[in-house]
Formats: sequence, structure tokens, C-alpha cells
Amino acid sequence: MTRKWKNAVAAAAMFAGGAAVAVGPAWADPDAKPATAEKAADKTDAEKAEAAIPAKPEHVGDKLDKVIDAYVKSIQDDQQLDAAAREKLLGLISAQRVDADLRTTTITDVLAATNADFQAALMALAEEDMPKGIAALEELAKSENKFLAADAAFFLARAHMMEERAEAAAPLLEKLAGEQTDYTLYAGEAQYLLGAAQAAQLERDKAISSFEKFLKDNPDSPERMRVNAIRLVEELKTLKEGSLVDVYDRMGFSRRKLQIEDSGNRTRKEQDNIIAMLDVLIKEAEDKEGCGT
Repeated sequence: MTRKWKNAVAAAAMFAGGAAVAVGPAWADPDAKPATAEKAADKTDAEKAEAAIPAKPEHVGDKLDKVIDAYVKSIQDDQQLDAAAREKLLGLISAQRVDADLRTTTITDVLAATNADFQAALMALAEEDMPKGIAALEELAKSENKFLAADAAFFLARAHMMEERAEAAAPLLEKLAGEQTDYTLYAGEAQYLLGAAQAAQLERDKAISSFEKFLKDNPDSPERMRVNAIRLVEELKTLKEGSLVDVYDRMGFSRRKLQIEDSGNRTRKEQDNIIAMLDVLIKEAEDKEGCGT
């Protein structure tokens, strides 16, 4: 079970008032009150509402904070939530947004705590029941709740990538890195995965552009992702058509296509390319061997 999914399950348990979950973060205590709760006890309703607004960290200007601020407003405006539920959710957000390790999963954890279908979908993925998880996320990605739709689309895209279905993942990732960027905390990761999806489809120029955009727009992203993106850009830029590496990539493309029962024109074309390239490589090897004897 990945960290994102563990945190989401822990958050759901907290919101439901169940026992604290060992895999969750420190704030996953059902009896814990938001930091503002005691101070708000003797205040007017207006003062209570203001006190319940999650405190902003010092770095208020960055993209993640803007998304979290928008999500906070959506919770404050949600008339279906009672006051107690709203206060608990805002307290959860307040605790997570100031924690560098948990900040990116803030919206995911709150959504999992309030939406049983989303929580079940994440659990299905964590348990490697991909068909169940994917089917549920496909429906959730159509939600009128823009934050839920974006989060569902992100985990759906990741599931498709894990299943080596880059063609299904790419449109979702493009949307997340584009028109849905104001509703997700995963826009940077989506941009990175988009590059990976494009590379898997042999769309190498597009992949280079996506990785370079990721590096430019996400200077504070995890070092492992940045290092890998730099390495992939260099590899893609220096990749020679017809080389053994190129043939290997094309074989991987054909294998994926055949696994998903897609033997269309593109697949057949790449198979023909592989045969032609291998013929050239074999001929070159034979010529070199002949020169050496």
C-alpha cells in the first residue's frame, strides 16, 4: 500500500470517529480537536467560522497553497456539511498543509474521509485489484465536484500507467497538467507521468517537452523525480533511430499493444520497423565480424 493510499485510509478513519490507524500520520487521532476548537468555544458563529479557517504556512504564494485555499473555500461553501463535520475537515487540512510530508495528499485524504466510493477505489488499488479500482475511478472522474474529479483522474492515470496502458493515461494526464491544474495538488507529478506516457508511445519529442516543462515548473519537486527527468531527457535526445536501444523500445511498444489486444496499423508498422532495424543491425554486426577475420 503506497503512502498516499495509507494516509487516505487513516484520514477516513479519523473522520468517521474510529480507532486511530497505525499506518496514518500523527494527526490521525479521532479524539483530537482542531487547534482552533477550544478558542472558538465562547465566540459568536461568525468568529467561530473565521477561527476554523486553516492557518496558512509561511509559503502562501506557491501553487499548492492556492489549490488548498480554493479547496478550503469549497468546504466552507458546502451546504451539505454540518458545522461539526466542516470544523473537523478544516482542522484536518490545517494540520496537513503545514507538514511538508503530508501536504500534497491533503485533498486526497479529505476526499477519502468524506467519500466512501473514493476511499474504496483507493483501497482496491492498494490491494492490487486494478479492474475494481479503475472502474470506480472512471465514474468518480466524471464527478461535478472538480476536486474529486481531478483526484480520481490522477489515480486513474497512475493505475493505467501501472497496467502499462499509456494510451489511456495520457489524455487524463494532459488534462490534469492543463485545465485541471487549479483543482489538484498532483499537477507536477501529472506532468512528469505525461512525459513517461508519451515516451512509452514513442512520442519522443513530446516526451522531451513534457519532462522539460516538469523541470521548469516544479523546481521543488522530489529530487528523485527531477534526477530521473533529467536523465530521461538526455537519453531521449541522444537516442539514435535504428540503434539497439531504439529497437528495444519499439519491441516494448509492440508488446504492450499486443497485451491490450491492439494489433492495429500502428502496431503492425512498428513490428515491420523492428524487423527492418534488426536486419540492419545484424548486417552491420556481420560486416564488422568479417572485417575482423
